[in-house]
Amino acid sequence: QDRGEGSFLQRIMLNRRQKMTLGLYMLTLVPALFFDDLGPVLSITGAVGGSCLAYIGPGLVYIGVNSKLFLKWSDNLISSRHRKPLWWYAFGFPIWCTIAERASLGLDERLAGKKVAEIDLEESSQLSNSAIEEEMAQPTTNDFLVALFFVVFGVIALVAGVGTNIYVQLNPVD
Repeated sequence: QDRGEGSFLQRIMLNRRQKMTLGLYMLTLVPALFFDDLGPVLSITGAVGGSCLAYIGPGLVYIGVNSKLFLKWSDNLISSRHRKPLWWYAFGFPIWCTIAERASLGLDERLAGKKVAEIDLEESSQLSNSAIEEEMAQPTTNDFLVALFFVVFGVIALVAGVGTNIYVQLNPVD
């Protein structure tokens, strides 16, 4: 077995999910150092965790899983124009497209080694790839808009939840 430097570094380095979990954990526990009362700490933890788990995470996952179709959809929004319109930037499409591009690359890397035979489908022997694609529901414009709304709403809820907790702590009602 290889016990060299590469395998040691791989064992001690955190992957993306572990970094995200540790970051959220620290982000929610650090306020405990500053407040004597546990109520605000739990409230901030709920605001951060709830926003990330209920809104931001699912929206980003949907965009990531359907990244190629999202990029195609967003390209179709501006395909007839020579320059990107102002609304493209106002609605954050450079950010959404960057997220989708990174997700697309990640999916391509992970799925590169997979074969169709490895995918566990009951009728995989009877269906061709085109028949499988026809049976799968393709995302619509409304689906992408809902995913974008979830992320934006989650960020607003996170900022509002943390902001109001900080405001209440700095301006107590006596």
